[in-house]
Amino acid sequence: MKRHVDKHIAHSEDPGPVPKDPGETAPEDILKLSDVHDAIDVIGEIFTRYYSLFEAAGMVTLEPVIQHDWLAPFRQPWIHPDE
Repeated sequence: MKRHVDKHIAHSEDPGPVPKDPGETAPEDILKLSDVHDAIDVIGEIFTRYYSLFEAAGMVTLEPVIQHDWLAPFRQPWIHPDE
């Protein structure tokens, strides 16, 4: 990702031809979705490691946990029948 950003975004270089036909092969330096997923996984591992060093606590998961009853608004009628 760093190579792609340095080359194409930071320096505003043309990324080259984008394949129009799914049968064509993409240039090697075009960023793929799997590259982004891999980068996010690495960032998560690094965050987890340093979080436990700085906070002296472990993290169960990196995904957010809903702390309240998010279904509550759907249980309350917002238009009363007498109105």
